[in-house]
Amino acid sequence: MNKTNRNKVVIIVLDVATFDLIMPWVKEGKLPVLSKLIQQGSWGNLQSTIPFNSAVAWSSFITGKNPGKHGVFDFRYRTKKSYYMRFVNSFCRQGKSIWKLLSDAGKKVIVNFVPITYPPEEVNGCLISGLTAPEVCEKIFYPRELFKEIMSQVGVFTMRPFARDQIRLNKFDKIFEVMTSVVDQHYAVADYLFKNKDWDFFCTVFGITDNVQHFFWQHMDPNHPFHNPFDGSVYGDCILKIYEKVDKMLESFLERLDDNTTVFVMSDHGLGANSNKAFYLNNWLAQEGFLAFKGGSGAGTKKGGFLKKSILMAKKYIPRKYKNKLRGIPWLKSKVETMYWNPNIDWSRTKAFSYDVFGLIWINLESRELEGVVKDGKEYEDVRSEIIERALRFTDPETGEKVFSKAYRKEEIYNGECVKNAPDIILMQKERDYTYIYRSSGLARNRLPIEVVTAKENRNNPAQMGSHRLDGVVIMKGKPVQNGKNISGARIIDIAPTVLYLMGLPVPNDMDGRVITEAINQSYLDTHPISYSKVVDSNTNTRHPSEYNKDEEKQIEEALKTLGYID
Repeated sequence: MNKTNRNKVVIIVLDVATFDLIMPWVKEGKLPVLSKLIQQGSWGNLQSTIPFNSAVAWSSFITGKNPGKHGVFDFRYRTKKSYYMRFVNSFCRQGKSIWKLLSDAGKKVIVNFVPITYPPEEVNGCLISGLTAPEVCEKIFYPRELFKEIMSQVGVFTMRPFARDQIRLNKFDKIFEVMTSVVDQHYAVADYLFKNKDWDFFCTVFGITDNVQHFFWQHMDPNHPFHNPFDGSVYGDCILKIYEKVDKMLESFLERLDDNTTVFVMSDHGLGANSNKAFYLNNWLAQEGFLAFKGGSGAGTKKGGFLKKSILMAKKYIPRKYKNKLRGIPWLKSKVETMYWNPNIDWSRTKAFSYDVFGLIWINLESRELEGVVKDGKEYEDVRSEIIERALRFTDPETGEKVFSKAYRKEEIYNGECVKNAPDIILMQKERDYTYIYRSSGLARNRLPIEVVTAKENRNNPAQMGSHRLDGVVIMKGKPVQNGKNISGARIIDIAPTVLYLMGLPVPNDMDGRVITEAINQSYLDTHPISYSKVVDSNTNTRHPSEYNKDEEKQIEEALKTLGYID
């Protein structure tokens, strides 16, 4: 590494890390490196995006902008005049990435395993794509020749920590074994680049901290509705073991940093437990009269249930070579997947609909949708107002507790050229220890908005035993950073401008984030005033659009289903 480089930054991401786990373990002496960073640096919660979906949060981290500017609102985006969705990739993101800004300023960058970075962009350095990239091949590397170098110098690694059959059979021992192996593989890649390449900015993501919490929370938590004492005694410390492993890896990075390097340890959002109750947003919209199913049948019942079962049977029993051929027929693929996500919807009598994820609702607008019925203007606003009012009143019939605490119109929380592509309403569940699982209404057993998930259903998708929370973590340490300072109000969009500031570069005036000044020593702020640069046409993506091919799309779909992000 070039020792003459100054004002360097290292970001180590522990995906979905939460102080709910870190602080008790720090107090027990189980995470000595994180403990030392907290004592010697500044730390606090890092507020994620709304929704706290990984695709949205990472895009905001990458750009320092709100979703209304970068344009990513989910792992999927809606195609024009269609109810069909496709998977997002880096081409869907508007605006320059933090590493592109650094590259343009002549800084050398290394970026490893950050989600939503495939296809990789040209940078002044190295980039290996993360989640939403297909399996490891030269296409996920920049430059492409880095692929052969890593394979020869480090060895083979994978982007997939487990297989679907392991999940279906609940082979938690095998799942954890592979998770542990993947942590080692990703560390080896990062360590090689850290030691053998010149860099001013280094960022690497450990995604297994996300995976292990999604899969093993119920084993760790004795109050979880699916906690089994026997499994808990065997797998209850799996999450801690991964944290301890990564804690030691942190030490190996930190001991090689010089005084001119500031280190960030962060997560894109937090994670907590789910309950044993599923929430079906389209069923709720139907119950409230905003959505209609054909023939009066509900999702998961009668005709809708037959369709769902038929598709599932086909996926299970049709030979792979024939399924691959069927995927090559675009209209059939679109038709089947759209029906499966929104089974049996009568669009002529539907005012609002959802893809049953993260509380996102679209109005069936006449001017926007293929079969829209709601007019722009007053009718649109009236429908939104009524849905919001009813959502905030809606209670769980069993407990009497309100389900949602907040409901936003898109323009209330987003701004920018991409707001037009945002969901019209964003609902936030009421904060509770055990949240409702969002599931596709096509999987419901009846027409009710809420139903209890059975132990058998849990067995089929254990990744949904934990779900995201708004607050992630940020810990900063370096010469400009205050010692032992507990900070508040930091947001994920603040990381990019803070990095630019610490590396001596101006902050683009189109960024929504701010420099986290409360973590910086006043003497440093006095001698290094924040500067800004004016940006024109900031939301223009200069790269040519690209979509996944059939094989890549299947890989992404499988990965997101494995992690419980889609049904």
